Amino acid sequence: MSSYQQEAGGGWYVGGHSDSSMLVGKVSATGVVDTTFGTTGFFQDVVANSALAYHLMVDSAQRIIAVGTIRLTGTEDLGVARLTP
Repeated sequence: MSSYQQEAGGGWYVGGHSDSSMLVGKVSATGVVDTTFGTTGFFQDVVANSALAYHLMVDSAQRIIAVGTIRLTGTEDLGVARLTP
């Protein structure tokens, strides 16, 4: 499952996973990957054995909050990341 959230400039933040890492990307209103966001258009969490973004929110300061699951050992827990573009 993946998530998306519209950003103030008309583009979209998209979230999900790549392999076992949480992934958040940004695309413009025309659907082109915004390479100024993160690393070549994507933020990827590589600190856990498994992570997945289920929901994205953008707060009033335009910070992205990704909520999902993270697995550091054998048990899945709530995972939350805040990104400042």
